[in-house]
Amino acid sequence: VSTQSTGQDVVSKVDPATVDEEEGIEEAFEVLHEIGERVRTARWVGSCFLYTNSQSRLNYCVGSEVVTISHLDRKMYLLGYIPQNNRLYLFDKNLSVVSYTLHLSIINYQTAVLAQNWNLAKKILPSIPKDQYNRVAAFLEAQGHKELALELSTDTDHKFELAIQLGRLDVAHEIVLANDSESKWKQLADIALSACQFSLAQEALEHAHDLGGQLLIYFSSGNAEKMLELAEQAKKEGKNNIAFIALFLTQRVNECIDLLVSTSRLPEAAFFARTYVPSRITEIVRLWQKQLAKNNKRAAEALADPDQYPNLFPDFDLAKKVERELLAAREIPQPATSYPDHRDDLLRDLIQQFKEAGLDQEEEEIQEEEAQEEEHQEEHHVEEHHVEEQQPEHHQEKPDEAPAQTPINTNQPQNQQDGSISDEELKLPPGVQPVDDSEIQDDIQDWE
Repeated sequence: VSTQSTGQDVVSKVDPATVDEEEGIEEAFEVLHEIGERVRTARWVGSCFLYTNSQSRLNYCVGSEVVTISHLDRKMYLLGYIPQNNRLYLFDKNLSVVSYTLHLSIINYQTAVLAQNWNLAKKILPSIPKDQYNRVAAFLEAQGHKELALELSTDTDHKFELAIQLGRLDVAHEIVLANDSESKWKQLADIALSACQFSLAQEALEHAHDLGGQLLIYFSSGNAEKMLELAEQAKKEGKNNIAFIALFLTQRVNECIDLLVSTSRLPEAAFFARTYVPSRITEIVRLWQKQLAKNNKRAAEALADPDQYPNLFPDFDLAKKVERELLAAREIPQPATSYPDHRDDLLRDLIQQFKEAGLDQEEEEIQEEEAQEEEHQEEHHVEEHHVEEQQPEHHQEKPDEAPAQTPINTNQPQNQQDGSISDEELKLPPGVQPVDDSEIQDDIQDWE
């Protein structure tokens, strides 16, 4: 127990007859710290309490801090400490003497820190050997002075932990760059995300090969290019779940189906195609039937193909039309700022909308056809009325007047002007003779 004397005044005021010789005078001391150990041998060196305990450990106590110097392999007893040599001496029951190094400058520095005497601590620090700085840093960390511990520590692991605890991400970044460690990159990424330093978090996640973390930060930042790169990397490393999610979030639905097919997830591929790519249902169902037929032929035959059983897939043709209409829109990534404009898209019934749009279009076409037909009828009626008004009066021809002759195109050959056709131009089947034109003309005159 480390105690502080309150002076002889307390002792002088106590009646000796009332003092218990075993317990002593409790008021004569003020308890500062308690050590819950069984001490075998002990020595005071300034404000430092050196001792060995029942567990064969050599410790020293400065303030409330207990530091283990060594684990003893046998029961030993303290002889003393020589400050000039910075050596602590012990012996065993065989009188074998063993010494340990204990720098007095470290004890003095720790004493100054406990007393909050920082000026004295700064003066003592240069006298401490460099190889003992880690021990001093551990002491400072235990006392809550982590900034000082970070400055003194030479152990990269300890320094990195201190930088993380203090939120000194710049220092932690420098340490992990110099000493590449996947676990440290992951730890740095978590702290960077908590501190909203997304650029640093992204770099740390990439160095740590944390595909799940990369998926989170790329999707949150709307980085479609990085999402596609992540999908390719995940496929190469066999992280198919991450690859699928990355492709799905970037609306690469055909690549999602290809990934499911390549991993023999044909049932999932078929249902995915039914929802997002109806044009590929037949392809996937046939692959599924082929795979299933190896184990259960009847089950394979029970799978319905839309091409063979269209009655089981209502609005299937319309669904393919919807797919074609939305194909171009899927290729264009939408910025996150447009979310309010597309908030209700998830609630849309696209097939129903296309049905309504188709009915409206049919009604418009019917109305246009009716309007065109009415307009055509009106124009036809106007033309008939106009023809009746312009038609001249009919005069009865006189019997002796010759009928009007039809004009002849003089540009035609002579044989066409008089209506005759040469034997060369007239092609008849073999054995058929042409008729004499003069006989035909005589018959016409007789008829008239």
